[in-house]
Amino acid sequence: MRWWSRKEPPAPRPASTSISDADGLPVLRFEELVERTATGGELNTIRRRCGFTVEFYEAEIAPMLRAFGEHVQLLPAAGSEEPGPFWTEALARASRAMLLRQSRILPPGAAPEDMGAAAHRWTAAVLWAALFECMDEALLGRQVFAVARTGVVRRWEQFGANLQEIGAIAYRLGVDVTRNGDQASILAILLLGRWGSGRFLGWLSEDRELWALLCGRLVGSSRGGALGELIEASPHSIETPAKAAVSETGPHASVTASPLSTASPGVSTDLDEESLEEFDARQRSTRTGRRSRRASS
Repeated sequence: MRWWSRKEPPAPRPASTSISDADGLPVLRFEELVERTATGGELNTIRRRCGFTVEFYEAEIAPMLRAFGEHVQLLPAAGSEEPGPFWTEALARASRAMLLRQSRILPPGAAPEDMGAAAHRWTAAVLWAALFECMDEALLGRQVFAVARTGVVRRWEQFGANLQEIGAIAYRLGVDVTRNGDQASILAILLLGRWGSGRFLGWLSEDRELWALLCGRLVGSSRGGALGELIEASPHSIETPAKAAVSETGPHASVTASPLSTASPGVSTDLDEESLEEFDARQRSTRTGRRSRRASS
């Protein structure tokens, strides 16, 4: 399978460039998007709830979130006319999914001592499936026209480079259009391949069964299941005892032992404190020790 390399972001536009209301919505850099939509707190919450190491998150997840935000910009969600809802809704959905994911044993049915790196892969799959949910409706449900510095207006092709990369300083929303089913089904998988590094995608696809579930979800051929339970949950489903089991008062989220928690005395859930390799090594050591004790008994 071929993956597209991530492009370096274009140089910031000159400060003297001005955008009038007639130009449409401004093309924002990631930091500007986060500031305008006040979503910095939500991004930090997602980071804590993912439980990845700082190094892994900064190297693999953060660049993909930046690419995601700079691609969707302030586009409205399907059925909305308000600028920005798709970005904010996607983050809220991902945050809920990450919270619910903390109260699940994933892969389904796995013993806590056997989860290892598989648990991290499931976390990454849940995160991106949640972010991409309804993305085809937001991006392909209406025409989007890019406005260049020269004032030239042309239609933006959502499958290609983002608005910054084509040199646009603003964009206008056109009329609603009927989505092409074939295009809608491949949009998310193409963008995931473009934004994710080869290292990340190779690591994620090592779990063939999970990779098939994620791809099926992204192309719209698979609904429900373990991924669907977390992604399709309504905001009200968060108001459960599972929420009380999650502490976010410190620098990292942690899950305390409770009937709805995956935590156990032998399994650490504060994964920011160790690398993926250290986590896997510790789990292998735990399994070896248990097998030795069973053999001696």
